[in-house]
Amino acid sequence: MKAAVEAARLRRRHTSALAEEARSAQERYDVYVSEANSGTMTSPARLRQLRRECEVSEARLRHAWAAAESSVASTEPAETGPA
Repeated sequence: MKAAVEAARLRRRHTSALAEEARSAQERYDVYVSEANSGTMTSPARLRQLRRECEVSEARLRHAWAAAESSVASTEPAETGPA
């Protein structure tokens, strides 16, 4: 039981870190788009790179959430039908 609790804590920390990474990537992308829309000199390649980083970090977060949900579902007791 203790190992399961520790594993859950590690998963929570990992998903929290990935959520922060995804939020940060989105913010960097949004700032760069804002600069591009205001007429500031921007690089299309940098914009594509930031967008890709944002997409990758969001995908990693979705994957971690799915893995966490499946591990929770596999540790829950199975429901039994009517006796």
